[in-house]
Amino acid sequence: MQLVAVVHRACSCLLAVAVIVLGVAWFAATDAAAQPCAPGAVCFDHLKCYAVTADHHAFKGHKLEVFNQQFGQETCKMTDHAKLFCAPTAKTSVDGHPPNSPFPTESLDPSQDFICYSAVCQPTVKRQIVAGDQFAHRDMVIANARLICAPARKSTTP
Repeated sequence: MQLVAVVHRACSCLLAVAVIVLGVAWFAATDAAAQPCAPGAVCFDHLKCYAVTADHHAFKGHKLEVFNQQFGQETCKMTDHAKLFCAPTAKTSVDGHPPNSPFPTESLDPSQDFICYSAVCQPTVKRQIVAGDQFAHRDMVIANARLICAPARKSTTP
């Protein structure tokens, strides 16, 4: 029952904390929660997302007005059934070698999980963006958001 209350609280404050994810589940930590990663330290700078195969919460849809600093204001319809559960993760090797990212990294709060929901947002113009991460430099075309993820906390009791 406690988990249901947490999910309800997370849904009710989505306008303040929603993160629109474009295609895949990637997130940014808030500046207050992020800590610079010290060389050689365990750094929770990734999210690993797990498929939700059963969500026993009663279905309800939501209409959201959301804003993100890169793409502005959007109106979205969100389902109330969880699709992904994401947890901060530390990468310990890449192709058998120690991590060596060309990008400065910040550690996520290892206790800050996310629950992601399917979303249908107002049609937007496709945008061409250039972005890079530790795996590759990419020229991409992005379309509408498909997921909205909200901060969550796990409960020890079902």
